[in-house]
Amino acid sequence: MPIAVNRQAVREYTLKGDESGTVFYLRVLDRPLRNWLFKRVAITKDAESVLAVFEDIVRYGIQGWTQFFTSEGKPVEIETTDYTTPVGKRTGLKEAALDYFTKEGIAELTAAILDENVLKESDAKNSVSLSA
Repeated sequence: MPIAVNRQAVREYTLKGDESGTVFYLRVLDRPLRNWLFKRVAITKDAESVLAVFEDIVRYGIQGWTQFFTSEGKPVEIETTDYTTPVGKRTGLKEAALDYFTKEGIAELTAAILDENVLKESDAKNSVSLSA
């Protein structure tokens, strides 16, 4: 029997080597948003544009965090807003929140979010084959 994807599922993720206790909460992207972002990753060539796509993946793929502090020791606020994308209106992190992430952090979180949104071999055996 096929197993439905829990679109409300959230996975905890900590950046590699981070001992500060920061935990990011990654969410499952809806299919139209995931497809739009994956296509952008596939066709993007230059580094600046790749970073912009990665920032969008983090913008929509992070639901929140705990123990995330500025360099002055103040908690980074989780602020979101609605964005109009080619696939409709979606809620994501505000630009100001993204400013607290390093490029390396964006890249690692992007990989974790994409991993969360790709069918894994263990899941594939439970999926329905649409090719007849």
